[in-house]
Amino acid sequence: MSYLATINRYIQEIDSCMGSLNRHTIHATIDLFKDLRDRQVGSLFFFANGGSVGIAEHCSIDYFKIGGFRTEGTLSPAFLTCLSNDFGYSVTIEKYVDRMVREADVCVFISSSGESPNIINGVMAAKGKGCKTIGLSGFNERNRLSELADLSFWVDSDKYNIIENAHQILLLYILDVIVDGALT
Repeated sequence: MSYLATINRYIQEIDSCMGSLNRHTIHATIDLFKDLRDRQVGSLFFFANGGSVGIAEHCSIDYFKIGGFRTEGTLSPAFLTCLSNDFGYSVTIEKYVDRMVREADVCVFISSSGESPNIINGVMAAKGKGCKTIGLSGFNERNRLSELADLSFWVDSDKYNIIENAHQILLLYILDVIVDGALT
């Protein structure tokens, strides 16, 4: 099989995953984000693990720079290792949410499996504060992140890179719609 055929199949797989995302949830997320930005009383937080940290950081920067949002990205390595060492990795995001997130904020949680304990604990902490939560996951449709988040996006794939690419495309698409308006 040629590389061109392989990449075309890969792109088709991502396209299929994107096409299966719930349109109502996309529109609800766009409305929630627009309201957050227009009110200027809350921040948009992005939390993730592993490779998804790159997505969270990228989105935090672009939503700030291009979209005019007040944003916070995933914890810095120093902050993460400090909290992990002192409290345990499973509560790192929870501890951060407890001290930094306010009721007016919106928190985006990215976990390919939707089962990462530190993500789940972070979502529960954010919900306990009255924050709106968005979850992005993949693999098993019935995962804890999908069940807990106020708005949930599940990517129908069992491949990390497909799931992570779909998450990034979705979040950047939402930003482009907010900024350009004409893409919906």
